Amino acid sequence: MITEKEVKDNKAIGRKEIVFTIKHDGKSQPSRTEIYKLLKAKIKEKNFVIIKIKPRFGKAESELMVHAYADEAKMKYYEPQHYFKRTKIEEEKPAEEEKKEEVSA
Repeated sequence: MITEKEVKDNKAIGRKEIVFTIKHDGKSQPSRTEIYKLLKAKIKEKNFVIIKIKPRFGKAESELMVHAYADEAKMKYYEPQHYFKRTKIEEEKPAEEEKKEEVSA
């Protein structure tokens, strides 16, 4: 269960800095990829990056820090590349590219 805790609007950069709380009762902490998929439904902006996941000691919950952008170019300019690499998001390929890969294999 993900709940929004705090939202700051950083107008100088053009992003929202959002803090979420995720509860994972009886389970281990979800991976960044799983959290990214859950956040897609929660955040209006489609361009966002997970900055930090901070587990709470003694509780089955974690605190997430997320930066959401309206523009993808700004997101790639301001955020370091390692934030994108460690989430390991699978890009959706067009159907034409998938057919080309199957033929060459």
